[in-house]
Order: sequence, then structure tokens, then C-alpha cells
Amino acid sequence: MDTDTERKNFSSFRPVSFQTSDVDETRAFCREFFHPLTLDVTSGGDGFTFDITATRLGPMTIGDIGFGAETSLACEYRSAYQLNMPLAGRLDGEHSGQPFSASPGRGSLYNPEGPVRLPRLGADLRVMVVKIDTAALVAELESLLGHAIRGPLRPAPDIDFATGPGRSLARLLALVRAEMDNPDGLITQPLLAGRLSHSVLTGLLMATDHPYREELSRPAPPARPRSVQHVVDAIEATPDVPFTVRDLANMAGVSVRSLQEGFREYVGMPPMAYLRRVRLERVHADMSAANGRSETVASVAHRWGFTHLGRFAQAYRAVYGDLPAQTLRRRTG
Repeated sequence: MDTDTERKNFSSFRPVSFQTSDVDETRAFCREFFHPLTLDVTSGGDGFTFDITATRLGPMTIGDIGFGAETSLACEYRSAYQLNMPLAGRLDGEHSGQPFSASPGRGSLYNPEGPVRLPRLGADLRVMVVKIDTAALVAELESLLGHAIRGPLRPAPDIDFATGPGRSLARLLALVRAEMDNPDGLITQPLLAGRLSHSVLTGLLMATDHPYREELSRPAPPARPRSVQHVVDAIEATPDVPFTVRDLANMAGVSVRSLQEGFREYVGMPPMAYLRRVRLERVHADMSAANGRSETVASVAHRWGFTHLGRFAQAYRAVYGDLPAQTLRRRTG
């Protein structure tokens, strides 16, 4: 999919917070944003307060959820994976008749079929829930591998968030959660939100067991010089386009990992680092040639695809020894 189409079709919404003591309202909210479910307050209703902060990043809906009272829950999962990362308390239940348990440091993953039964959720439960479109996770894996997969992808039902790649995934989800409290944060921007969603999907594929995990962990062969040069030419011609590494790999007709290895071998840096360098060169050229007062650092940076001005300024100074404002001031007086 080309970048413009992907951005146009990127479905997201600004983070929302919702709180209610009404069980029917809770069911309605979960039906709209996650799955239809049966929910009962087993403690008799005392203290029940469903509260959630949620956002959607493309194929994922992410929510930080608590119930405030002992509850039971049951639902069918037919169209999406669901990753559960408890922040406090425990999740004990069964999925498709198989028991599972999750707690801080140890998560659970539901495949998109079969009933889920959670007969007793404690009042202290706090959990990050990530609903993931089935086709999106498969597409991410195929993009990384560079070929179609055969049969359904059935990841293992549990995931270690305390060590290894699972710990990195937990930190990435914690970053998303922190940004959900920032109404003007960068996760409201489709460009960054798209990159975050791809990062979470890749992180999940690296952190959980599945039939392609071993292949995914093996070094990928580097893309051929001709494929690398095709991407280099596209970057040089249109560095202002909000490319992702997946866009560039699709353009070259290779997997993401092969493109990265090819760039390291033939260019000496990853493709996104090369894109950033070309953009910095264009920014520097524009500001060095500025002869009026209409140009600003922000306008030039945004023109060439930089959305975070603080990080842009740091990257610019690392290359040119000046802050971008100093370069522009020398030209405009």
C-alpha cells in the first residue's frame, strides 16, 4: 500500500477517558470498542466503577481498564487478537477450554476464536488491553519475512513481560499509555501513530512464540544493490513523503529485514537513518539560502517531514554543529 493511501485509511481517535458505575453502560462501551461481553458484579455492586482510558492506533485499540469491584466476565473472540498486560491484580480464566493466568510481568494473548471465561476478576485488577486486527498482525509478519504465511497464525497464549523482548514490548506499551494522558501528544498524529502501531505489532511477533518465530529471529539476506539503489533514488527524489520502513521495503519488493540489511551493507546505515540524513540536508540547504523573514525553523522542518522540533534540533546540531535557529538567523539577520 502506498504511503498516502495508508495515511488516508489509518483509523485512529484521540485518547478518551470514560467512567461509569452502570453495568449496562460498561457493556455498551466494551461492545463498541472491544468485544460484546457478559459482565456481572459478583460483589453485589458495592464499589463497582468501570474506568478506562483508550485510544485507537490503526489496527489496534488500546485501553487501560479497571473495575473497582469483584466481577465476572465472559465473551467470544472471533475477529481479533487480544493482548492483556496486567498492571495490578491477576487474570485467571480459560480460553477455548484451556486455563490461563496473567499477572504483572506475565501477560496473556487470546487468539481470535473460542470463548473466554473470567469467573473472578479482583477489585484490584488494572490491565492494559490491546485489541489487534487479525489481518494486520499477519500482514506485519509477512512484511518482516518477505513472503506469505501458510495457515492461521497461532501465537502462544502467554507472554513474558519481565525479560527479553517482552520487557521491551511492555516499555513500548507503557510509553503509549503515558502519551494517552497528553491530549496534544504525538500519538494523535497519524504519521507517528502509524509507526507506533507497526512497532507494537513487530514487538509482539518478536516477544511471543509462534510457528515463524525461529525464521523471524534468523538474520535476513541483504537486499540486492539494485533494490537498495531504487529506494535511495526514491528517498532522494521525495524525502518529504512520510515513508515508513515498511513502505520502503514494499517499494523495493523485499522484506523489511532484507532492506535493513542491504542498507547496512551498501549504504552504511539503516534506511530510516538515511532518510533522516537526506531530510536534514534539505533543511540545511533551505535555511542556508533563506533571504527573507517569512521562513521559520518550524516551517522548514515541517516541510521536510520533521514533526518533533526538539528532536529535530538535536539531530541538526549533531550534524552541523549549530542549532537550526542559529543557521537561519545568520541568513535573515
